[in-house]
Order: sequence, then structure tokens, then C-alpha cells
Amino acid sequence: MDTLATYLDDEVVWTISGPVDILPFCGQRVGKDAVMKLLVQESPAFLADRRFVPNIMLVDGNNAAVLARLTATKRGDGDAISHRIAHSIKFRREGRQIRVDH
Repeated sequence: MDTLATYLDDEVVWTISGPVDILPFCGQRVGKDAVMKLLVQESPAFLADRRFVPNIMLVDGNNAAVLARLTATKRGDGDAISHRIAHSIKFRREGRQIRVDH
């Protein structure tokens, strides 16, 4: 997670579409701190045994798309969760750093 944080822009916008009543971590996070809180605290507090398996990755210049599957177990009741995830990522180089907008 520390490595991921170095690639995120301070103003990153991270949106997870889904039913908030079933997956309370869904919604939009703005800013690196909010995204890292989601990934390090909020999502792990709700889901155990998370696995992210990328199926397809496409890269075109500074743009990338990833289609993946997330599987996990809900901590509250032990129900299994499996859903597809699509990431759209834009890379920008600023000075010596690469900026990632998700």
C-alpha cells in the first residue's frame, strides 16, 4: 500500500460504484488520504481474505484500463463476495514523478 500511495495524485478521484446498503465502502473518495483510508482501513474492516485478480490490462500511452475480479468474505456474516472491477487510469508525468488519476 505504501508503494501505491507514492503513485496516487494528491487530488485523485476514486469511485466505487455499487449498492451502499450491501457494500458500505462504495462511493466516491477525493484525495490521496481518503483513498488510502478506504484501501487500508475501510475496505479491510468490512472484507476479509480479499483477492484482486486482474484478467485483462490495456495500456495506450498514458492511459490504462484493467478488468479484474475481486473476491472476499464479508466480516459480519461470512458471506462470499465476488464481483468484476473495471479500472480506468491516467498517468501524468510531472517533473520526476508519475501522477496517477484513478
